[in-house]
Amino acid sequence: MQLALTHTGTYRFVVALLSSLASVFMLSCVSRPPESPTFIGTITPGVDIETPLWRPTVNYPSTSPATREPLLDEIEHYGVVILDHELPTLYQQQAILSALHALGLKAAEVYEAAAGLHLSGHSAFARLFGPTYVRVYPSKLTVDGIHAAINCGWKGRDARGCAAPGTYPEQVFFTQGWLILVAGDSINDSDVSFGDGLIAHELVHNLTWGRGHLPDNVEGFSFVRYVGDEFAIRYFDTFGVQVGQDAYNDEASRASNTRWRTEVTADAVASWALDRINGPYAVSIADYVRKSIICDVTIGSNC
Repeated sequence: MQLALTHTGTYRFVVALLSSLASVFMLSCVSRPPESPTFIGTITPGVDIETPLWRPTVNYPSTSPATREPLLDEIEHYGVVILDHELPTLYQQQAILSALHALGLKAAEVYEAAAGLHLSGHSAFARLFGPTYVRVYPSKLTVDGIHAAINCGWKGRDARGCAAPGTYPEQVFFTQGWLILVAGDSINDSDVSFGDGLIAHELVHNLTWGRGHLPDNVEGFSFVRYVGDEFAIRYFDTFGVQVGQDAYNDEASRASNTRWRTEVTADAVASWALDRINGPYAVSIADYVRKSIICDVTIGSNC
């Protein structure tokens, strides 16, 4: 059918058509279900939620979907994968998530101060600490007969205990990502403050190893390098987390362990994240830890 329209008629027809289309569009928007949130948990107003820079792609034995628990999904929102044929206990999962939550909030605080970035705790952790795999041995007291946990380094290539027969029998390490081994039986509810402190300590070693996902941090992050040996030795007893104290608690220990500064650093940052720096100088020491991360890690230069 052919229509003959005047100029005025054409104008009215176009207006009516646009009005009709707008009504249809508004109806579809109203009826459309809300999108699912990117992350689990409460979203703080004013914080920009973004997808982590890296999300885990597991092509290695992991917990099957049928046996997964909600805590494992929340852990993976931080870019951390729990690897195990035997599912870690609920308490062990809670300790891991507690450490991730604390470190994520502090990382978000650091990026806000360093670059004005508004990141969720999930995104800030993923950006700062990088992709991480954690293997839990639920019923072991130590990983290698000595340590409750070991950070194997980038691609799992650095720590000798991670390649020892019987410790990691598969001898399979990832082409990308940090690998941490944890003796799950060392994390129990008889010592509430130890489990999350242990996990936080090992996660901080993602930064102290160096040669990883932070190109400007080749030597590895060191709180001790920032404040100096004398300061670190004088105040290390203020740290509520002292997982690595055997490496630095006296002069003999420091002399026999060339990596004692990394152990102080891991305990310092873990204590800061978990708000476990004690004593009359706690506020000042916590501020030093925070500034050391801002200067050495996020900015990549000495301030």
